[in-house]
Order: sequence, then C-alpha cells, then structure tokens
Amino acid sequence: MCACLAVALTLHISSAHPTFARYYLFTTPFLSYLSAAGLYWVGTQLRDVERPWLPVILVSLLVSLSLAKVLYDNRDDYGWSDLEEITAQVEKVTPRGRTLFANEQIYFLLHRMPPSGHELHDSHKLEFPPERAALLHVIPQSAIDQQIQAGQFDTIESCEDEEWNDARHLGDLYAMEADVGDCAVYWGWKGSAAK
Repeated sequence: MCACLAVALTLHISSAHPTFARYYLFTTPFLSYLSAAGLYWVGTQLRDVERPWLPVILVSLLVSLSLAKVLYDNRDDYGWSDLEEITAQVEKVTPRGRTLFANEQIYFLLHRMPPSGHELHDSHKLEFPPERAALLHVIPQSAIDQQIQAGQFDTIESCEDEEWNDARHLGDLYAMEADVGDCAVYWGWKGSAAK
C-alpha cells in the first residue's frame, strides 16, 4: 500500500508544472515505511538474525555523510541573522503604509501583508491569461516588471543575482541602494515626486 501511494503521489506531483523539489516531501512518510521494512529484510538475511546491526550502522553512516555534505554545500546560504539584517535595513527605509516588494520572509518578519499576488515569490514564474491570473491572485514576472518600471514600489528588496537587478535597471530607477550580504535594498524611486 505504501509503495502504491508513493508511486501515485510521485506521478501526480510530477504532472504539475513547474514542479519544485519540495513537492515530493509528501511521498516521504510512505517511502520511510518502505525503507524501514527493507532495512529489516536486509538485516534478517545476514547471519546474526537476532541483532542485525550492520545494515543499521551502514545506513546511519550513509545518512550522516549525506547530511554533512548538504550542510557543507549550503554553508554560504543566508540564514536567520542575514534575514534580520535585511529586515532592519528594509524597516529603516520603508515607513508603514509605503509599498514594498520583498521576499516572503521579509514580509513575515516585518509583520506586513504583501500586496495581492506577491504572497509566494515562486508564483511569479507562472504565466496565465489575465482573467485566470486575477482569479488566482497570481502576478507573472512580466507584470511585476511593469509595476517596477512604473514606480509602484517605494522599496525593493532583492536577493536575486545582479543580472536580475540589472535587467530591471533597479540601480537607475532608485536613488538609494544598500547591499546587505548577498541581497540588495533599493529605495527612493527617482520618479516618486511625480506620483
């Protein structure tokens, strides 16, 4: 039953476009039951049926080494202290009531509601017809780019690469810029007096 559920979930999740790796977390409980049963079966095939420690030790070692590799590979990712620093900068330059374009974590830490359609940053990758996008509260990246060019955001916080920022001419559109770690905060839209 677990195998059937894991396969069915995997096929269903794979049909979504775009598909993100985190979607497959739903299969984890079913795969873990199968893994435990498989580990028990391997252990019973060894000589010492009463205490099958060898497979457990090998799997534990493999999981520990995999975790160590992931932690090492992600050592430069930004963490909580980086988010606090970015949030402090955004809060300093964006009074309450001003419009803000930021990542979800920044809205959360500032206790601010994101504008409609900006609740999930990944949703900007989706392109729907305008009627359906409005119904789903999804704003495609092309519409966000138009909003940025029109000066609808008093502050923009971006942890994207420099190419993303340069493609939108954020340095030209905003008078002020602060680099906070790998992120940038732009404020003081040059056309704000004309709004």
